[in-house]
Amino acid sequence: MKNNHSISHGIISVMIILLFTSCSTKYGVSKVDSILYLIQDEYVNDLNHTKLEQDTIDYLIHKLDSHSVYLSGKDLENFLISISGQFAGIGISMHIENKLLTVITPIDNTPAQQAGIQSGDVILQINNTSTLGLSLEQCITLTKGDAGTQLQLTILRKGIKQPLQFNITRAHINSNPISATLLQDKILYIRIPIFNQQTNLAFKKILNQYPQKKGIILDLRYNPGGVLNEAIALVNTFVDKGIIVSQKGRLDKYNTTFYANSTDTDTSTPLIVLINEGSASASEIVSGALKYYKRAILVGAKSFGKGTVQTLFPLDEHSALKMTIAKYYLPNGKCIDKVGIQPDFIVKNRKYTQHTHTTVTYQKAQKLLYKLTHKMIMPSIPKEKISTNSFKRTSKMTPLKIQKDQQLQQALKLLKNSN
Repeated sequence: MKNNHSISHGIISVMIILLFTSCSTKYGVSKVDSILYLIQDEYVNDLNHTKLEQDTIDYLIHKLDSHSVYLSGKDLENFLISISGQFAGIGISMHIENKLLTVITPIDNTPAQQAGIQSGDVILQINNTSTLGLSLEQCITLTKGDAGTQLQLTILRKGIKQPLQFNITRAHINSNPISATLLQDKILYIRIPIFNQQTNLAFKKILNQYPQKKGIILDLRYNPGGVLNEAIALVNTFVDKGIIVSQKGRLDKYNTTFYANSTDTDTSTPLIVLINEGSASASEIVSGALKYYKRAILVGAKSFGKGTVQTLFPLDEHSALKMTIAKYYLPNGKCIDKVGIQPDFIVKNRKYTQHTHTTVTYQKAQKLLYKLTHKMIMPSIPKEKISTNSFKRTSKMTPLKIQKDQQLQQALKLLKNSN
């Protein structure tokens, strides 16, 4: 018996050696390639090689971070359309947090914001398709569609036991323009909902239109970021020297430092910046730099904390890898990723401030999804009091709206005291 075992063991060892020798010559790019080809050629069941390869790539990328993703086919097409600034959808900034599709913020005056989607909402289903286990780009693709068509979202929201169901009509989404209002005591209120390629030009135009201003309130609440160069240019408007932001990666080629270099800088007009949990990425770079140089006072709530840089690596005509290659660092050398910017004055808008980082767990989401799919519970259609943001982020600043906005009131108070 012992001899038979030794013989069998020896045969197996020889087979393993021959097998890997064959792999090194036949398949030999990497172990991953070898395993994929072996499964395709030798596995007992016939498997779809394309799907197997896709699943392997998805698993590998998911081990990196929530912003790195493999794009192929329709996902890549939709991504390229979205960065062009013209697409049909609902107008929402999302990311994967704790394996859950979570809303960073709905963009101003879009179907998502008008329907009442809030920062921190967990999207459990898109048109009855579960988001659990999907990549961010796959989820984004599900939200895309022709303008005028309807999209159904099943939402989990902190403080509400039952899932909520939102029926939203898609529309053409354009980057929203800057808006400005001259408030009492010649205080200029400027709202920037997102940084697009026209932001700095529009911002400078507004400043020139109001030469009589005695102070500026820059509202970056619910601003999910956007074009980095536009954010840097805005900081240049108020800071005349020093580092604005640094980009650092593992490879030297991704290391870049952006300096203030403006020759026409406003270093004297009192400035307040409003931020909250929906302020992310480029808006955090602006607020962080202005705070560091003591050029502005920050009011509101701690920002979101998105400080990573992604770039697109084409693989072939129909696929690409969008991968994180660096992180952003403020002038003080600190990275904002998953940390955020702390305001100088923390002010909670009792009726308006919403959480961003969800307390809904993945296990809870799985249980609720099971109950939904087995008709054990039904999502409720939201009532007005919980479905609609009381604080509509539009350009029209009415006296009642100003009065009810505690963060804006604090900013006005600080500017009055500075004059």
